[in-house]
Amino acid sequence: EGRNAEGSPLLHVAAALDSKEALGFCKFLVDEIGVDFDTITDEVGRTARQIAEGNATMSAWAKSACTFLDRYRLPKGPPIHISATCVVIKAEDTKMEEFYEERFDKHKNPDSPDIGKSEFLEALQDLILITVKDNDKNDSVADQYFKRADTGKTDRISKKEFVHFCLGEIGQNVALKLMRKNDQFNRELEGREGLDNKHVMRVIRSHVLDENDSVATFIVPFLSYNAGNPNALKDCKPDYYRRVLVMPFGDRNLDTIYRSERPDTNAVRSIMKQVGE
Repeated sequence: EGRNAEGSPLLHVAAALDSKEALGFCKFLVDEIGVDFDTITDEVGRTARQIAEGNATMSAWAKSACTFLDRYRLPKGPPIHISATCVVIKAEDTKMEEFYEERFDKHKNPDSPDIGKSEFLEALQDLILITVKDNDKNDSVADQYFKRADTGKTDRISKKEFVHFCLGEIGQNVALKLMRKNDQFNRELEGREGLDNKHVMRVIRSHVLDENDSVATFIVPFLSYNAGNPNALKDCKPDYYRRVLVMPFGDRNLDTIYRSERPDTNAVRSIMKQVGE
């Protein structure tokens, strides 16, 4: 790997240059040659992606380069879940601000460019950042969140402030459910229609890949964890997984809660009551 006198690899040097020619060269190195974009660091510990994301000319390309469907960064390691019909993977949505902008527009008065505290509270409930069960507690939490989001100290929240707040408090992680069977994929979408996302996990968006969209490069590492799984088919091939549901990423599921917290009977009843509601 070539480095300059200061110890920076060639890709890192090019990623720091603010020009169309440098952008084209970086695209060639990453997309055509396959030069590492995410693990090799320069003399101060920065990856080429980190450098490019801070470059006005490079930033848009750098966010989606080497990502699944030009937006999802997939981690190394095992999937969250794998079975005969689906693979569930935690991912970082590099364009998550689009979703938060949609939530802002949903709760904003059409005649106003920003939102007040009541609209902000509705948006937080929509995003499941707070609930409505304990009004006193939520009022206090909402006040804290509102003050944190209101960076301009105007008692109103702009779209930019809202998106910045959501990226900081909720983040960009999503769960990707890659499915094999079209009928199951359609049932998942139809079954969530009209349901309150406070009780049923929403689908943020869905993707159906055509034959020209190769998933193999991204999915093969996760299928390697298929070995020894009695619930998975032996003929699971990457190109089978062409139907994708994108959902919010939860920090814990019921299995995690059971294994780590060992809830007693009363706690289980409470959890199941919440699920039923």
